[in-house]
Amino acid sequence: MYPSTTLSNNQTQEYSQTENLIEKPPENSSFPKNLLQQNTLYSPINTLFPFQYGTQGVVQSNSGSLDLFTIGIMALTMHQQQHQWDVNELEQKVKDVLEEVHPEAQIQQRMPRSGILGFIARMPVALYSFAKVSGQPAASLVAEEVLPLYAAGIPACWRLYYESGQAELERIIPGYLSHLSVLAHVPSTLQKNAAALLSQTHQLTALLEQGHENFGRAIEHCKQAILYGQLAEDLNLQAMALIRLQDTYYENRRFAQSFQVLRQAESFSKEVSPLLQGRIYARLASAYAHQSQPELALRCNDVAQNIFPSNPGNDVSFLYNHTDRFILYANQAAMYRQLGQPKSAWDAITKAGEFVSNPANPRRIDFLQYQIQATIALNSLEQSCILFEALISLIAQFGRELDMVNTYNIY
Repeated sequence: MYPSTTLSNNQTQEYSQTENLIEKPPENSSFPKNLLQQNTLYSPINTLFPFQYGTQGVVQSNSGSLDLFTIGIMALTMHQQQHQWDVNELEQKVKDVLEEVHPEAQIQQRMPRSGILGFIARMPVALYSFAKVSGQPAASLVAEEVLPLYAAGIPACWRLYYESGQAELERIIPGYLSHLSVLAHVPSTLQKNAAALLSQTHQLTALLEQGHENFGRAIEHCKQAILYGQLAEDLNLQAMALIRLQDTYYENRRFAQSFQVLRQAESFSKEVSPLLQGRIYARLASAYAHQSQPELALRCNDVAQNIFPSNPGNDVSFLYNHTDRFILYANQAAMYRQLGQPKSAWDAITKAGEFVSNPANPRRIDFLQYQIQATIALNSLEQSCILFEALISLIAQFGRELDMVNTYNIY
């Protein structure tokens, strides 16, 4: 059963600190201490694009005057001229440039999709490195020149996270935190834009830290994300950061604080996008079911179902929310399981599986864990054993420390 929401004195004090968040911007020391310490602010150029394809490959880091760094500068220059590009268009433009340099090559076969995304994500860091080796102070890079690159890089970072690129992201994200912290603290017409991008960067870092079970670090990054969402005056970002904070408390088994933060996110529900509203109420449905409050659980489930947009990708928050109907049905499955309706729970999680076909998607592991819980509730132990084997195989390929612990707890 979901634990009581009664807070101890220590928890009440901690939550009041969480609710008030942070009153002033942090010092520029936001590097995650356990995300590959060897990542410095200015990495050597030949480590920024470590694609190697052998002597017959398309591009190598030492391939002469037209190396990947040069191509990166070409790509980012084109992006600056076309601010309306989204990450899909920019990805295609990078491929186009590579094809122009090597027209005989089949880029799609030579460079994996994650390589293209990593390439785009590294471009802002590459510009800072270029400034360093050319003797130009990094501080002289003005926001108008740099922020469009981060605006392109952040979507690529989100895609890396959800397409098995977490290790690559851990090498990139410290530079984003450091650079954007500077830009977000400098008064300018683009300060809010920088703060919004920094809020997303802290959310990404929180997810990475949570995967390593570094819950204290993850919680701090969630709080930073809320702070910069406030600085950006973006309620959607603030609500999403609260959801990340709630989820981190839940994974850390601090259930009372998790529920309190979820209720705080609910207070934004009338002012945020439909996709965020749907996610908040779907999570509330599951939480109330854990508390044996079926009427509230079913009511929140109905609200989530009714308000959830038919095309989540068009929602203004989709980039950093990255929510589709998997979240809706997964929480519905958890709700039905807690309400003692295992068949409905199985039907809901089966629907959720339609949205996580890619085995590299972190939610594919969550899906199998939900399936196992549903089969156990249905007393289908043979089926649960088969699913366990599939889950262990998937974790061996793509799993994080948190996935291993959660799987052990289910076992």
